[in-house]
Amino acid sequence: MGDKSESSEKISVVVVDDHPSYGKGLEMLLRSAGEIEVVGVATSKAEALDVIRKELPDIVLMDIRMPHEDGIETTREIREQFPVVRVVMLTVSEDDKDVFDAMRLGASGYLPKQIEVDELIQSIKAINAGQVVISPLVAGKLLVQPSEEQVPLTQTERALLTLVAEGHENAHIAELLGVSESTLKRNLKNILEKLHLHNRVQAAVYAAKKGWI
Repeated sequence: MGDKSESSEKISVVVVDDHPSYGKGLEMLLRSAGEIEVVGVATSKAEALDVIRKELPDIVLMDIRMPHEDGIETTREIREQFPVVRVVMLTVSEDDKDVFDAMRLGASGYLPKQIEVDELIQSIKAINAGQVVISPLVAGKLLVQPSEEQVPLTQTERALLTLVAEGHENAHIAELLGVSESTLKRNLKNILEKLHLHNRVQAAVYAAKKGWI
């Protein structure tokens, strides 16, 4: 595990892409953000796991489509072995299955490779702060979009969903709302079922599309 004391105030990032030139180019672009430090560039799953084990970065930027290795499978292994590391998928694809698989495995973001560097930097900062960031190009694919008129939420339910979307942990939300954590979990499950959503990521997308966050 790497010694992060010298750059403890920076967001440490590992880039995983089978094209070395893309990884190095992204590293150079991210240097413009003083708060971000690229601590490794990997071109394969084995390299990625090795550098992540050594550096334990805050965030991994993962190419979802590597010709010889599956970015989704690599993400699964990263999340299993290093659960504190947040994974952000970089993609040229808007394929539904890719989106669902990445989010199901716990990816914290899903962004297009053609994203502007300033937007990528802001996304990295937001994800490091615990938010989920999904490009508008793919956000709609995560939802069966119920209308609030058809599925009305109470004020408390809306507050709960908004707090979840903002990235707060269950214990904190329960404290804010003055309920037990078990009651909170039960209420959240009921809200997700009411809206035909499946997880916290979809809840975040729903709240964002409603303009609540």
